[in-house]
Amino acid sequence: MKHRSLVVISCVLVLCLVSTLGLSCGGGTEGNVIVIGQINDLTGPASSALRWVTVSVDDMVRHINEEDPIEGVTLKAIKYDCKYDPARDLTGYEWCKEKGAEIIVAPITGTAQALKPFAEEDKIPVFCSSPNVAVTQPPGWVFCSIPLTGMATKSLLDWVSTQPGYDNRPKLASVAWDDPAQMERVRGAEEYCEDNPDRFDYIGSAIAPAGSFTWSGEIQEIKDCDIIHVACSGPAAATFIAEFRAKGYDARIVSTYEMWAFQKLIEDKVADKEALDGSWAVSPVGWWGDDCELWQQAEDQLCQYHPDEAAEVMAGWGTAYINAWANVILEDILRQTVAETGPENFTGEAFYNVATNWSKTYDGFEQWTYADGKRYCIRHVKMYEYDADLGTLVAVTDDWLPVIED
Repeated sequence: MKHRSLVVISCVLVLCLVSTLGLSCGGGTEGNVIVIGQINDLTGPASSALRWVTVSVDDMVRHINEEDPIEGVTLKAIKYDCKYDPARDLTGYEWCKEKGAEIIVAPITGTAQALKPFAEEDKIPVFCSSPNVAVTQPPGWVFCSIPLTGMATKSLLDWVSTQPGYDNRPKLASVAWDDPAQMERVRGAEEYCEDNPDRFDYIGSAIAPAGSFTWSGEIQEIKDCDIIHVACSGPAAATFIAEFRAKGYDARIVSTYEMWAFQKLIEDKVADKEALDGSWAVSPVGWWGDDCELWQQAEDQLCQYHPDEAAEVMAGWGTAYINAWANVILEDILRQTVAETGPENFTGEAFYNVATNWSKTYDGFEQWTYADGKRYCIRHVKMYEYDADLGTLVAVTDDWLPVIED
């Protein structure tokens, strides 16, 4: 009996030792897991592109854990499918909380807007890749990489107004769904034209209910314009452009980069890429093929983890995966926070405190910062033109331009 007891005790001691050794290996321990929750459209109307935003976060977590671990920490990414249904946003938030999320990534503007007051109450930082005024003002617990889409729109129109053939007050109109992000772009166009009445003859805004896929009434309102500001993206942009071109109207299409996250969807819908040729777009994050170290890192990561799909993603879903490019901001703040608090003491509040004082300069860019109280850290844009022969956007400005923040 005594011999059996000694054997049992020995086995327990061995198991404890093995467990301890196991937990000491790798990038972190199960006791120091940081959960990143994601609320995104994974199966709904915008999922063809938006799911790649979620994939990019998953890949960031995988890369850190496997290749460049944060000492003492293991990252874990979880995801909730909101199906682009606003009624599911808060359900997704509660689900992420129950799963232990200390940071949430919510790329959809309306989702981040809905989460903002709850995130502040619960001290859970939220990252959003498509901000509007309501998300960023007053400054709270939602952090964005890029400037507000309305600011990008103003910067786009300011550049368009200087282009040959468009410096004589051309007729301009916006088209969009009544969606928070899209209406932010519409307001940007309206405000720019109000502040600069000599630049454009602004006809107005043709707004359809979210979920509309026929545009005959809206097209009738704006058919005689020289420029159409497509403030929508995804299926809305694809169906509008296809119907507008099918009716024989040839106004130049201008948009923010969000529209081109759905490049394949739009190209398939219009059938002939020539219908898109010459379209102008503004992007605060660049485009595939840009001479940029961060872009190359994102492309390398995409090819490493998704070799069979990489070419299709780069050719068809534009900037969707390039969230991996902006994920460096989230990663850097994570690393700084853990370095300051220690792995055992990481909290969403500690992350927030580091984020609100964060600044960094990356090769080829001006300084990115949240330290001035703003909740977007990138303050520049570049202009692009769609080339039908190449089937992609091509830069038409060599340098980054300061975004119009007024």
